[in-house]
Amino acid sequence: MSATSSADVEKLKKLVLHSPVILTLSEVGDVKDEMIPKNVQQFWISCSTRDKQLYMLSLLKLELVQKKILIFVNTIDMGFRLKLFLEQFGIKTAVLNAELPQNSRLHTSLRNSMRDCRIQKSKRHPKPKLDSEFGVVRGIDFKNVYTVINFEMPLNAAGYVHRIGRTGRAYNTGASVSLVSEDEMEVFEEIKATLGEEEDDSKGGSNFIAPFPLLTKNAVESLRYRAEDVAKSVTKIGVRE
Repeated sequence: MSATSSADVEKLKKLVLHSPVILTLSEVGDVKDEMIPKNVQQFWISCSTRDKQLYMLSLLKLELVQKKILIFVNTIDMGFRLKLFLEQFGIKTAVLNAELPQNSRLHTSLRNSMRDCRIQKSKRHPKPKLDSEFGVVRGIDFKNVYTVINFEMPLNAAGYVHRIGRTGRAYNTGASVSLVSEDEMEVFEEIKATLGEEEDDSKGGSNFIAPFPLLTKNAVESLRYRAEDVAKSVTKIGVRE
């Protein structure tokens, strides 16, 4: 067995091997060879950065997404800010991030096994990003996650595919919802292009990301006053504590 294929390996293969098998593995981040399961429905919602907490509250409070739910953010600060915001409305959450020791993360996961939502933080820096995007979930088995929500969009299609891969496991059905602000529209379009969404749409494939159909503008606006009031009460001091 060889991890690489050189000219010498090719010569050796012809001399001593009978019916050799060549196994080609894609690199991490090579999303063209990866596939989102057909049993996972993908949706997106266009909203401003300022209104993301409002839309998140609407999805959860109106029970428009099925539990268990895994929410992705890009910073630790936002993870705890969102946790404090949601818990003001009685929505139980737990925060996971790659900077916690693995034993601590496991303990938190077990201790909060009955919680409805888990908020996972991923970094923006190139190298640590791989550790957090793909590594924080190692050692923690997210069983029975039905819905993945991108509160903040990942930086590329590889991050998107790995996030969505937390649901739809073992042939179970699942769903994802991405909250996309105007600033994130460019990366969102790049993700769709990388996944080949247009071609998939015409074939009814699994890579099509559809507008979320269940949340109306009136429903969102009915929660705005309370949501904005609570959001103001979540201060930087509260997040640090």
